[in-house]
Amino acid sequence: PDLATGQSYIETEVHEELTQILREVYLLSIINGAPEFSRLFDVVVSPKTLYLVLEYLSAGNFYDYLRMKNHAISENQIMSFMMQLLRGVSIMHSLKIYHRDIKP
Repeated sequence: PDLATGQSYIETEVHEELTQILREVYLLSIINGAPEFSRLFDVVVSPKTLYLVLEYLSAGNFYDYLRMKNHAISENQIMSFMMQLLRGVSIMHSLKIYHRDIKP
């Protein structure tokens, strides 16, 4: 344990991870309902696990779509995806949410 705080490294690490997860849940709740984002339906907490009940996306994510298309998509499709991504970023920025790790 840390002599100054009495906390062990593991306790600190778990606390930081939980704080990050709760922050993500909060941010999801703010953007909930915007068509560019998966909807958050519920958050279920059990003693050892936190479950997010999210909208089911039958097509998967962008990477799944690229794999399904064998990485061959048209310029029009690329422009459509980029416009969706930019609308999502614009929504986030309008809410003072800044994402530091955007990837396709």
